[in-house]
Amino acid sequence: MRYDIDTESAIPVHHQLRQFILLEILSGRLKEGDKLPPIREMAKIMRLNPNTVAKVYYNLDNDGFVKGKIGSGFTVMNQKSKLDKLKISMVEEEFKNFLEKALLMGFSKEDVENLMRRLLNHE
Repeated sequence: MRYDIDTESAIPVHHQLRQFILLEILSGRLKEGDKLPPIREMAKIMRLNPNTVAKVYYNLDNDGFVKGKIGSGFTVMNQKSKLDKLKISMVEEEFKNFLEKALLMGFSKEDVENLMRRLLNHE
């Protein structure tokens, strides 16, 4: 498991790590029952403060994506309904960001629609 955290990004590092772990779960690379690396190990891998990793892990635990157990670490939970909602919200967020940028750059709604049609037809 390796991912480069962009410390220069406007996106906080804890949010980047959370998104990375969630994408690993959604993609199936992390499956139900898989263990996340221990907090200190993940901190070393990602070059982050262990407190930041702990914050992310506990947040994912509270949201039901992983389950933490003292002495056993954090295990991936597969709750299909939560994952389906998460997929939709993540894509919506990315799409809203894209639309915002495109409209700020001067593209019209019709330009964006044409671009989407063109890209979707050339899968």
